[in-house]
Amino acid sequence: MALTGEVEEGKAVLRSTARAGDLIAVTGTLGGSFPTGHHLSFMPRVREGGILAASGVATSMMDLSDGLGTDLPRLAAASGLGFRIHEELLPVRPGFTAAQAVGDGEDYELLVTFRPGDRERAAQLAAEHFPETPLTVIGEMTAETASALPPGYRHFS
Repeated sequence: MALTGEVEEGKAVLRSTARAGDLIAVTGTLGGSFPTGHHLSFMPRVREGGILAASGVATSMMDLSDGLGTDLPRLAAASGLGFRIHEELLPVRPGFTAAQAVGDGEDYELLVTFRPGDRERAAQLAAEHFPETPLTVIGEMTAETASALPPGYRHFS
C-alpha cells in the first residue's frame, strides 16, 4: 500500500532545516515495536505533526520508521549537522531498553527539532492539543557533524 498527500506551498517542515542548538524531541515511546505488535497497530502522528508545523515551532521534522539510530542521522546529514542524545531522557516503552529505543525501528513516531526558546511553547502545544501523546526532548543538534548512534532497523538484512 502507498499513500500520498500534498502540503500547501511554503508550509512543509523538512528534515533539512534543523539548526545547530535546536532541541531534539520525539513523540510517544520508542522500542519494542515488534514484540508488542505496535508496528501493526500504530496511530500515525499526522495530527501532532500538523499542529507542530502550523505553529511555526518545528524547525525540522520527520517520522521515525527505521528507528532513532537510523533516522536521526538522516535528519542531521540532511541539515549538515550533528547531534547529541541524552540516553537517560529517551522515552522507552515499558519493559524495553534504551538500546531497543534507539535500534528497534517501526515506532512511527515523530522526530522534531525546535529552538531552545520554543521549548515551553512546544510543551504547551502538546499539552493542549495532544495530551495523550508525550513530546519528549532527548538532545540537541550540534554544529559538529561527527555524531553516532547504534543503527536502527535494517530492512532485508
